[in-house]
Amino acid sequence: MIATKRGQILPIVMVCMMLLPSRPLDPDDSYTAEAQAMYDPFQSWLAERAVGRWQFDAFLRLASVHYRTVQAAPTIKLMDRERINAGDPLDPVTGITYGEAVLFAQWLGKSVADIDDWQAATTLCSTEELDALWGRSKREWGGKIDEGVAIAIARKDLDRDMDAYLVDPPEEALFGEGAVGWDVSVRTRVLTRFGLFDRPGSDPTWLEPIELERVLPRSEQPPAIM
Repeated sequence: MIATKRGQILPIVMVCMMLLPSRPLDPDDSYTAEAQAMYDPFQSWLAERAVGRWQFDAFLRLASVHYRTVQAAPTIKLMDRERINAGDPLDPVTGITYGEAVLFAQWLGKSVADIDDWQAATTLCSTEELDALWGRSKREWGGKIDEGVAIAIARKDLDRDMDAYLVDPPEEALFGEGAVGWDVSVRTRVLTRFGLFDRPGSDPTWLEPIELERVLPRSEQPPAIM
């Protein structure tokens, strides 16, 4: 789609998202009426493709961020277009930190898809459908599993018991703050209980020296990169 704003021609990209089911209530357990009323049969919307490098570059060019002082200075230049744009613009973006992936998702009012989303997707999709959904990514960010520790998952791990995967993950799948996932891409989601956010989130257990000032505005027609 092409939108006109103040004499400019702006591309607007629409990405389909898959509605994922929540884990069903255990029929062997008893729940209060309040708990049953709060139960949502759906947990999230999952983007049907990973974020493209050209999409992430739009974020790098347009997003408003600020830097703050932290105890441990990063060993790399964050939000570095030279590092992140090294490759085909149409490929899934790689060479980013988990913190950078989170900032991108927040800019859209979303969050980073994680292991729970993929586990839910395996209950809906056949092997062939999962292959198509996974696409060209080698690995994807799978969420934060501990203070300052994120995890990357591969296509072959989607059929595994994710609880066991989290208890004993492969060593090469763990990334600390500021660690670059050179072969790790990112996918966004929207949690059904929250919807799209209208302001950046805050995570006190992930203390990188950069914060997003505002999300992409939706009250007027923006140069939207979904």
